[in-house]
Amino acid sequence: MICSKLHPEDVPELTKLQPEGWNDIRTAMSILLKLNCVDVFKWENKDSIVGVGAVIFFRDTAWLAMIIVRADARGSGLGTEITRFLIQKARDKKAVNIKLIATEMGEPLYAKLGFEPEGRYLFYRKPGEFFFNGSTKGVHALNTTDISSLYALDFKCTGEDRSAFLESFLQDAHGYSENGILTGFYLPRAGEGLVVASTETAALHCMNLRNRDKSVWVFPEQNELAQSWVSTQHWEPFRQGMRMSLGEKSQWKPEWLYARISGQVG
Repeated sequence: MICSKLHPEDVPELTKLQPEGWNDIRTAMSILLKLNCVDVFKWENKDSIVGVGAVIFFRDTAWLAMIIVRADARGSGLGTEITRFLIQKARDKKAVNIKLIATEMGEPLYAKLGFEPEGRYLFYRKPGEFFFNGSTKGVHALNTTDISSLYALDFKCTGEDRSAFLESFLQDAHGYSENGILTGFYLPRAGEGLVVASTETAALHCMNLRNRDKSVWVFPEQNELAQSWVSTQHWEPFRQGMRMSLGEKSQWKPEWLYARISGQVG
């Protein structure tokens, strides 16, 4: 088995690794390959890709992502090999906490490697017949002077300095301010559409804006307001995924996270 960096020309071959029920992994990989804070690797056997994995680096934390083994190679120990390799890459960059979101299939593997659960992410899909309902009054387009406040709010929510990652997705960013302070924001181009808010008012207004054009909603189970809101909007639950971490305990506020970025970075 040979491990090396994944390159853009490798992406078309990833159709052979596509897991059932996932969005097209070629799209996600193409985005990750463009980011300076991400390393993506492939494992080949006889010039054929049988496994992939990525590690996303923040200041002192990291996320493992896209750990996928081709169906005919599962049970061979390759998933464990990939995960251990990515853990070492994260530790080489001095990550004190390493996170991932586990599928039901992957959760036992990660637990054996020392990852501990931090709570489930709840997945909802838009109902068949949907009518937008909710105020977005006061939600405004963000300008360059708002960006430092956005990064600070995201850090308070996640406990991670994700600014180097978020700067690639600031186009069409919107926020909500109270008494001149940014208390919530919505980044429609950050994966599934990130919503972070420190107050209920900001959360509801930013969620209402996101509600116009997104078809999937994912957030931590600890966020009771988000659960109540999707229920009133008649969104339908369809899956769960366990957030897990290795290393120092995460310092985050899941109740401030109203819509995650993606399965790659939470």
